Amino acid sequence: MGTKYKFRFIGQLYLSLVPRTELIGDSDRYVKAGSAVILRCVVRGALEPPSYIIWYHGTQQIFTESRRGWKTQLDRGAPDLDGDIHSTPEC
Repeated sequence: MGTKYKFRFIGQLYLSLVPRTELIGDSDRYVKAGSAVILRCVVRGALEPPSYIIWYHGTQQIFTESRRGWKTQLDRGAPDLDGDIHSTPEC
């Protein structure tokens, strides 16, 4: 007959939850220079709505509300997407 051991761990457990982002539509887009472009993404798995979303064109960060005409809108109450967060920069 074997001996059974019981272990007890007392401490703290830290979880790191990383939200996932998903670009809506095709990831490659070809548009005529000067045309308006709307990009949409959904953030899933966030414990709280993000206060901002950073967009990139290649490796360059897109600065919203800049002279190039970028605008960002956060839609925090999209009922059709179960409360996920949308960000839409328009250029």
